[in-house]
Order: sequence, then C-alpha cells, then structure tokens
Amino acid sequence: MRSQAPIAIVIPCYNHGEFLRETLASIQACDANLYELVIVNDGSNDTATLALFKELETEGIKIIHQENQGQSVARNNGIAHTNAPYILPVDADNLILPAMLTKALEVFEKNAAIDVVYTDAFLFGEVNGVNTNLEFNFQRMMLDNYLDTCAVFKRSRYLSVGGFDPSIQGIEDWDLWLKMAFSGAQFHYVKEPLYRYRVRQNSFIRKDPSFNKKMKIRLQEKHLKELNFEYVDEHMFQKFNASPLLFTMRFFLKKYFVNFYNLLLEKGKIQKY
Repeated sequence: MRSQAPIAIVIPCYNHGEFLRETLASIQACDANLYELVIVNDGSNDTATLALFKELETEGIKIIHQENQGQSVARNNGIAHTNAPYILPVDADNLILPAMLTKALEVFEKNAAIDVVYTDAFLFGEVNGVNTNLEFNFQRMMLDNYLDTCAVFKRSRYLSVGGFDPSIQGIEDWDLWLKMAFSGAQFHYVKEPLYRYRVRQNSFIRKDPSFNKKMKIRLQEKHLKELNFEYVDEHMFQKFNASPLLFTMRFFLKKYFVNFYNLLLEKGKIQKY
C-alpha cells in the first residue's frame, strides 16, 4: 500500500466546462489510489463553467481559482498545490486511459533514471485516428515539438528546470521538454495510445497561427545558444551547394519514393547524411 498517491493530475481550465465532466469521468475510471487531482480555474467567465466548478467543489474535487494568466501559470499553480512525486498535466478537453497511470509507474519503477514517460494518442473530435509518436531524439526535439503536454514526468526534474515558463504560451510544453532535455533528462516512449486528444479547429494555436510564430521566435531567443535555426538553414544550404543535383534527387526520392530510397540506402548507392 502506497502512503500517498504517486501521480498528481493537474487540469487547467478556462471556459471549457462543456468538456470537463467527460475529462473527469476518464480520470475517475482510473485507480483512485494512484492519483491526486486538482483543477485550476484560470479566470473563467463562462456562466456554465463557473456553475460546474461550484458543483465539483461540493463533490469534494479540489479547485484552485486564479485570475486569467494562461496555461503555464495555471499548471504551475496547480502543481504547487499537490505533493505527488510524478505529474500528469491533462487539458480540460482531453481524456486519459487508466493504463496511462499504471504503465507510466511501471516504467519509473523499473528504471529510476527515467524522467518523462510519453505515449501515443487516440485522436477524436474533428479528426479521428491514432497519432503515433516517435522515439525521443534530442536533435529532432530541437527542430520541432512532437511531445504533447499529456505526459507523466518527475516533480523533481520539473522543479529543477523552473517549471512552465509564463512568458511562453501555446508551445509551453515544447519549452519544458527542451529545458528538461538540456538538463540531461531521460525520456521514455510507450508505444501505445494511452490518452485521447480532442481535435478542435478553434483551439488556441489554430485560431492565431501568427501568435504561434511569435512564440517560436521567443523560444529561439530564449534558447539561442542551443536552439538557432539559422544553423540548420546554413547546413542545408552547404549540403545543397556541394551537390545540387544529388541533394535534390535524394529529397525527391525520400519524399515521393520512400521504398526505392530505402533500397538505394541499403545497397550503398546513396548516403543518408
């Protein structure tokens, strides 16, 4: 018997009351001994959402109320009100499967060096299917984020890198993964869809692509010593300049004729890098 719940589930919520009951149902289907739960009301002003918060509080669910400050602050605030050694952020419109908790704990118990456990996801809503993830690769993470916020990580590693950065919005999870990776964190990929990601056209990032671009620039400026995309452009230009025809041919084959490209690699007719 564990003396305390090992995983703190933190849900930031801003006017997403219409989805929150479904999200909570997915969590309550998990083993209650494995998690503690806190919801952070990030300054919601929707009447139905506020009414739902009151209902949930009467049901004994812990809700932290704050002025609207964005998901980074909401998650940090929620985590600060929990004690579990592992953290699982869950967006107010997404769902988790019970195996998300049990399999993450199995990984941590088998290998104490692991700091982050992430998985595949079922897509639902406006798109349905499975989003298959990738094995962790430091270089790939520096070019683009492929890990959703819905991953289980150690509180100690989170605290050591300063948590979510309030100045980064929309891609704050990418910033957190980068900070962890730069600090030497170990990531583990479970090749199963263990949560459900709701796809909505009116999501924060989709509504304002220009804001997303601004955040990426801010992210690069923040991590300029490690994350300078100009070096990538320069490297690609040098590769092209050295052999324009071969570079173009490899790109074309890899894009449109993957099997043939792989066959040429196996036979040593072309080089991968």
